[in-house]
Amino acid sequence: MRSSSFLLLLSAWFFPSSLNAEPPKDEIKLVKIKADEVLKMIAQHQGKVVVVDVWGEFCAPCKKKFPHLVQLHKDLAKEGLVCISLSVDLEENFDGALEFLRKHGATFPNYILWDNDDNKDELEKKLAQRSPPIIHVFNRKGEKVHTWEGRIKEDEIDKLIKELLQEKK
Repeated sequence: MRSSSFLLLLSAWFFPSSLNAEPPKDEIKLVKIKADEVLKMIAQHQGKVVVVDVWGEFCAPCKKKFPHLVQLHKDLAKEGLVCISLSVDLEENFDGALEFLRKHGATFPNYILWDNDDNKDELEKKLAQRSPPIIHVFNRKGEKVHTWEGRIKEDEIDKLIKELLQEKK
């Protein structure tokens, strides 16, 4: 009896997470994606309202508004909202972007544009965007219904998302 208690105590000391009743937090990943795959990735979520946040770790306004995306995900994912982050950071800042996502608990799909220089112009034309911060909102049919660039008004985004979530699937 004494040795089993000692082993339990020892395992708690070396493996404290093994005693937690809650499952471990979702692993936060940053997946490399090419520009020509972005719209296909968004289309995979047809039937849901999709918010795509185009951001960069180098972009102070992007970092300031990012917690709002995390909160939207927490509040509305069960109602059919899919939040996606799309980093436009350069390859050498991959680790910095991933660390930022982890710091903010971004447990939704996170991508980094991997061929930024090669296909950036094509993606900008398809999504009608220029530079971050950018928020794209897609309806349940997969159609882009609005884009915000620069100064992003969270109350406008929230209102549109809630309206789109109310639409029938």
